[in-house]
Amino acid sequence: MVNQLAEYIKTQLQAGYTLNQVKDYLFKYGYAPEAVDQAVKQVYEPEVKHVIHLSKATVATVFAVVLILVLVSGGAFFLFIPKTPQTLMDVNNDILVENVETSGNLDFIVELSNLGAAARFDVVVTNHILDYDASIIKTSSETIAVETKASKKLSISLLDVPVGNYFLQTIAEYDGKQATASNTFKIFERTPEATCFDNTLNQDEEDVDCGGSCVPCPSCTDGLRNQDEEDVDCGGSCQVCPTCTDGIKNQDELGVDCGGSCLKSCEEVPIDEFDGLSIYDKLDEVKVIGGANPTRAVKICDSLETQLHQDTCYSRLAEASLQESYCSDIMSSNTKDDCLTALAEKKEESVLCDNIDSESKGDMCLMHFATADIDYSVCERVTNKYLKQSCNSLKRLSETDFSELGSPPDIDINQFIDENGLFDEQAFNVYLASITG
Repeated sequence: MVNQLAEYIKTQLQAGYTLNQVKDYLFKYGYAPEAVDQAVKQVYEPEVKHVIHLSKATVATVFAVVLILVLVSGGAFFLFIPKTPQTLMDVNNDILVENVETSGNLDFIVELSNLGAAARFDVVVTNHILDYDASIIKTSSETIAVETKASKKLSISLLDVPVGNYFLQTIAEYDGKQATASNTFKIFERTPEATCFDNTLNQDEEDVDCGGSCVPCPSCTDGLRNQDEEDVDCGGSCQVCPTCTDGIKNQDELGVDCGGSCLKSCEEVPIDEFDGLSIYDKLDEVKVIGGANPTRAVKICDSLETQLHQDTCYSRLAEASLQESYCSDIMSSNTKDDCLTALAEKKEESVLCDNIDSESKGDMCLMHFATADIDYSVCERVTNKYLKQSCNSLKRLSETDFSELGSPPDIDINQFIDENGLFDEQAFNVYLASITG
């Protein structure tokens, strides 16, 4: 019987089946593993022949016995060996790339092996994309003709399939039967490289796709007409654009709203309506009307003959109208800095201190906000290191907990100012330690 199994195995191997497929088939139909292994060994190991000299009578007897055994075992083989079914199929799927980018395609190969006796038959192959809850996400199906073996590359679109882990299940349907195979894969989303053209605020950008390592962001001081500006750096979200009717001497005007690019000639301006007023009367008038009637105040300033008086006039107009632009019309640097200092204190806007040209005056402007207990955040903007130390000491004093004293002590900060006008931090620290214990 082992010889017949060996011949059967040899025949199936020659037909293209693998040894494992043949062994699985024989085990399935009840053949003992020992018999199958012995037959396989006989197929792959050469036969060793021993020559024995026998008498004619012995040979005849042996021949008769062997003939009887062959007839008996042969009949048993043909009686009990299972017949190969007409249709029997094995299926396998092999995913080419197990990590697939979102919206890409899942490429895989389906392999079909005909283990039956039928020479050729059609197989309906259905492929399912399943999530880990066994829910079907995508499906594709097609018919493949199989003789001995068939292999085909297939593809399923993963468009709209979210990121995650999935199964690929392949079902081969034939002659009312099924064979299945499964495999796993992962869908991931590739993070796009940040650029200056991705409509996203990233990298070191100050705004979307501008600033930092990208092109500068549009501003009201870049010398370009951009954003929602009506002209270069003015209008829209920027300051109002100069016009020939704004009551201000600007643009290339020779007078207030006249001359230069304005149509109105300055010769049409009425004779000085402020004749008869002294310089000091005019300056006082500007201080009074500057907030309510800046146009008239500008005319008064422009009527003054000396630059010194014009600068003083525009400084008073800036304080009266609370408009920084009038400080910018002052020619003297010192007077302009004084104008900005006064305006910063009056409007309580420390940002105006940053526009002061003189470093020392800018620091004193900032110190006003610290000594007046308004804004200690200015300390970091003070450039003089001694003033900055004084500023930070005042800040620390404001943050000191005096609750154990019952009520905050009445501290005269001037007692810690030395003869040079600087804050004496050592004296302050001694005093602070004495009252807090």
